[in-house]
Amino acid sequence: RRALTYAPDEVRTPSERETQRRAHTMNQEKALELALTLAITAPNDPKAKEASAMAEHIATNMSAEQVESIKLKVQEKLGLEEPQS
Repeated sequence: RRALTYAPDEVRTPSERETQRRAHTMNQEKALELALTLAITAPNDPKAKEASAMAEHIATNMSAEQVESIKLKVQEKLGLEEPQS
């Protein structure tokens, strides 16, 4: 007898796959938000660098627009002004 095997995507409907994709995106966005917050509020430089590295890693899987939106959200949440150019 052969065991039945299938890829998880084969049993999901398109709407279930979309829901999973959105949840993954939301998790990435929340993770980036937390990592950026930690990088800014870390008690010392080594911790800030560690959180910053995490944020950079998370951001590699996101669009520039997503990253910028989350950066602005963190700045607003922490009461920081956007740097002037």
